[in-house]
Amino acid sequence: MLQIKNMVFLDSAIHALAPQVDLISLFGEVFTRLLVEHGAQIAADVGIDPAKLKWDPSGFKTQMGLSDDVSTFTYDDLQARRRLIRRRLAGKAE
Repeated sequence: MLQIKNMVFLDSAIHALAPQVDLISLFGEVFTRLLVEHGAQIAADVGIDPAKLKWDPSGFKTQMGLSDDVSTFTYDDLQARRRLIRRRLAGKAE
């Protein structure tokens, strides 16, 4: 439950403080920092060699439903996608 609370807090903080932040590059920075600071522990706990890992923005884009030609994806873009999905789930036209 604490993780969910933190995600909700993070969502509102980004909305209020940095809606134009590029999520693709931000996730890349977080990924890289985690490997640099915690790579040895990841290798010990999970058995993954951190030296073989690298940030691949195309994987992030695929998970977000973006095409490879998209170079930036902001929090505002994410909110627009959420609204579109809610409308589609409600059965309303785009």
